[in-house]
Amino acid sequence: EPAVQDKEAGTTAVKEEESEESAKKEEKEAEKSAVKEEEPEKSGVKEEVPQSNPKDMEHEAMKLKEEGNVHFKKSSFSDAVRFFSKAIEMCEMASFYSNRCLAYQKMGMFEEALADADKALSMLRDEKDTTSAVLVKALYRKASALKELGRYGECEQYVDEGLVLEKSNGTLINLKKDLARITAATHEEKVQEVKAQPQKVEAEVKKEPTKKVEEKVSEEKPVTPEEHTTPSKGAAPKVVESQKVEDASSASNASAKKKGTGSVGARAFTSRTKVPKAAPKSGYEFEKEWKNLKKDSEKFAQYMKMTPPSKYATLLKDKVTEEMMTSMMEALSLHFDGTIQEQSDRLDVLISLSKADTTRMFSRFSLMPMNQQGFLNDIILASSEVEELGEKVLGVAEAFEFGFE
Repeated sequence: EPAVQDKEAGTTAVKEEESEESAKKEEKEAEKSAVKEEEPEKSGVKEEVPQSNPKDMEHEAMKLKEEGNVHFKKSSFSDAVRFFSKAIEMCEMASFYSNRCLAYQKMGMFEEALADADKALSMLRDEKDTTSAVLVKALYRKASALKELGRYGECEQYVDEGLVLEKSNGTLINLKKDLARITAATHEEKVQEVKAQPQKVEAEVKKEPTKKVEEKVSEEKPVTPEEHTTPSKGAAPKVVESQKVEDASSASNASAKKKGTGSVGARAFTSRTKVPKAAPKSGYEFEKEWKNLKKDSEKFAQYMKMTPPSKYATLLKDKVTEEMMTSMMEALSLHFDGTIQEQSDRLDVLISLSKADTTRMFSRFSLMPMNQQGFLNDIILASSEVEELGEKVLGVAEAFEFGFE
């Protein structure tokens, strides 16, 4: 009996050990399953944390763009590019590329400008709610980059596309005129080259006999002092030839004077309009001379330069008309762009003009006629290239409510 009891006790102990081991296995499996269940929740948390709110990113990108605009108006174009680039990295928008395109143009980086213009235009074409005004601006900037790269044919295509959307857009019209002038000048150069060819051939033919005579003389024996006192036979044609040329030149000059053609006639024509020797003392006097000079913007510009820029507000207090403003804008745009001082003066003239009573009626850029918009746009963009004029450019932009996107 004791032996039987020992066997039963041993069997019971073994069963208890087995039950303990199985319990431990069950606990481990339960722990493993619990870990597996927790893992998806943890991974879900990890995915949500790094994501930012798109609206917040867009808001921050807009701040960077505005900072870029501030640097652009100060003519700090490299800084403007840096901020526009940061805005693009945060949130791609067509206006960011368009603004960086303009900054690149100011830096003379026209290939980069063209790439940004392409990107902006592509994005705008894909957007359903793009307005024609925004699309026209993008077309203009691409056309401008193409013009600077000498790709005039492509440039004209984008200008024409813009004019289909806004046929009276001043900046596109002016660019179209520039292209026409470039094309005409290129054509004229080619015509002159063709005309010059026969003259070159004729000159070579005239030189040929002289060369042959000189060759013959060089082949002969050296001339003695006695022989040198009498002219050689070969020298006669040379003298006659040069005399013929001089006589022909004199005859052509005399003919030109009789007919009133050539440079003499041109001088007589351009001298008909005379620029006054003194600055105007009153608005009435300025208006009178403007009527005489308005068809010649270069001479009207000379007359404008006689008046100190700061005096225009009081001089033309109640005399500025839309037509007069257009003439002044044209003169300032085309003939005040020589030295930095001239560019500074024209900005001062515009700031002063904006304060005249009658100017205020049409000094807002968006309400200006298209030709005035074009002239003002050219002035502001050209002056933006000069770092010293940054504050004055900003003053003109504010006075005429000229802004960027």
